[in-house]
Amino acid sequence: YILSYSHALHEYHKGEYLFHDISKNTHENIFYYILDGYTLVHGTTETGDRKIICYYAKGTFPNIDLNYRVFSNYATEIVEAMTNVTVLLFSKDTIVEMLKNSFEFTKTVINFNSEIIALLSYQSITLPYLSAETRLCDFLYLSYIFHPEVQRHSPEKVFASQEQISQFIGVTRPQVTRMVGKLKEEGIIE
Repeated sequence: YILSYSHALHEYHKGEYLFHDISKNTHENIFYYILDGYTLVHGTTETGDRKIICYYAKGTFPNIDLNYRVFSNYATEIVEAMTNVTVLLFSKDTIVEMLKNSFEFTKTVINFNSEIIALLSYQSITLPYLSAETRLCDFLYLSYIFHPEVQRHSPEKVFASQEQISQFIGVTRPQVTRMVGKLKEEGIIE
């Protein structure tokens, strides 16, 4: 469906930011669909630390925000390529046309954004109160459940470094290393 609409193909290299290169696009008018690769979404805290919010993988059409505002996804999130990433770029007008013309597409977009909202709600409610061990186990479980490759090939892998996990769950990398070691000792993970 989406390939039948006007789009541009663009590749980002590992470490590049999507949407934060003004010369390539303007945030409020360009939307993307990930054809291949993985991205992570993060913000910066008051202390300058990076806080990972979520990950986007191939087959997703994230962040369709038609009303650019101060607290828009595009103003508050930084999307970084974890691997080389290939995307289809769409204009705002094209996205509006796609949403108008297909209930199935609209439903898919709403469902995806609902899952992201649920994840962010869960994080904001639980992260300050759960133990670091529980946050790590939740991260590993959610990464396994929502990783698109799991349904196809069951690799049972998490594509995140210990540093990235620490930025997601709000602990130091050495704490993650100790907790991962404990989970390995207990035979919970390999």
